[in-house]
Amino acid sequence: MFDYTAANLDVLQKTLTAERLSRYLQVSNGDISSAIKLYETNIGLSSLMYSVIYGLEVALRNQFHTQLTSYYATEEWFDLAPLDIQGRASLDRARGALINRRKPITAGRLVAELTFGFWSSLTAKRYSQNLWIPYLHKAFTGKALGHKDASKRLEKVRDLRNRIAHLEPIFDRKLEDEYDEILLLASWLCPVTSEWLSSTCPRTSLVFQLSLRGSI
Repeated sequence: MFDYTAANLDVLQKTLTAERLSRYLQVSNGDISSAIKLYETNIGLSSLMYSVIYGLEVALRNQFHTQLTSYYATEEWFDLAPLDIQGRASLDRARGALINRRKPITAGRLVAELTFGFWSSLTAKRYSQNLWIPYLHKAFTGKALGHKDASKRLEKVRDLRNRIAHLEPIFDRKLEDEYDEILLLASWLCPVTSEWLSSTCPRTSLVFQLSLRGSI
């Protein structure tokens, strides 16, 4: 068990940096011990929320991949779809990452390498006529969504995902609402996946983690 001595806390403050801890210190009224423990709570919250986001991300990319493969009659739909410059750049980066790791460039690997931002961007207005309306909307089997609604919802998830990826504070967000929204989106893509996520990353665990904020 870690010993929260003054000396150890001083080392941790230097390791994590004053800038990174500033928000935690502000909430903790300058108490370094409370700030570090709040930082730990934030790690736990980030881990749980990232897990459910990852589940949603996998469901989204695979459902979109299925629809695009069906429409273009090939798993290499990305060579045929009318992607814009930004989309093509994302594909190039994904291919480059596989090449750097000396991995064969297969459709499955490329799909997995593409970012959440790439997949969510396919719901943007610029793709509404040639991607969303013809077939991508079919990915959401449990809900009739317009591209604006889908884009808005996914953008909120992407924002949370990016904050977690950059190790930023999320403890003061409405995480229970965001958790529910992520599982709702997942249920519209695949009910079984949503049920699995709620079982492996239960809401009760999130509520418990959130309760730790008040005890610090």
